[in-house]
Amino acid sequence: MSEHGIGHNEGPPLDAGRAYRRYVWKRAKQAQLPKVGLETVRRHVRRAAQLGMTYPQYAAIRLGTGRDVRALLFSSAALGWRRGALPTPAVKKLSALEDVEALLLAKLKDHRPGAPVRSGPIRFAAAGPPPTSVAEAKGAVRVVLDPLQLPGDAVVLVSDDPAHMAWVSAGRLARLIPAESWLSA
Repeated sequence: MSEHGIGHNEGPPLDAGRAYRRYVWKRAKQAQLPKVGLETVRRHVRRAAQLGMTYPQYAAIRLGTGRDVRALLFSSAALGWRRGALPTPAVKKLSALEDVEALLLAKLKDHRPGAPVRSGPIRFAAAGPPPTSVAEAKGAVRVVLDPLQLPGDAVVLVSDDPAHMAWVSAGRLARLIPAESWLSA
């Protein structure tokens, strides 16, 4: 039980010396943050560009998972996929990717789930059908990731539907990036 009594929220004291204690607390908190060197930041900026992301997006993923992004998982609608074809802006953006696997969740005829698929000049390392419910999201995501032995937290979902956040949770993926944000970065 608190020594302050009923109704006290145990917030900071409002007495003399408060400003100094707040200053000391902020300094101590900043000292606990990881120090990132300039070369590390430069390397992360280059890596973000290779992935077609902004630096803040990439840095948040690195900070949250401690891993580099090894694959980008795209929903077909995010890329504007129509009848096996991609629009020119998506082709340009996908062609510029370096040192990362492109994966696809799309309804494909006569395609074995988990196998690679090609759309014009773009090759997706693995593809599978999108889940139709949250209950089957984990299985649908793993069908695409397992052939490449990718851990979920090294994969970023690029989607245009906020409801696909359930896919991120089910597949234990690193993050969801909105398609418009990724295409415009």
